Amino acid sequence: MKKSLSSFIALCFLVIVLETGRVKATSRDLNDVILLAN
Repeated sequence: MKKSLSSFIALCFLVIVLETGRVKATSRDLNDVILLAN
């Protein structure tokens, strides 16, 4: 039980990190587009 709980937490952490990275990359792309438009 303890092992599955820790792997579940690790999985959640990984998902959060990936989502955050994706959001940052998206906003950076949007900033580039806005700069190009101006």
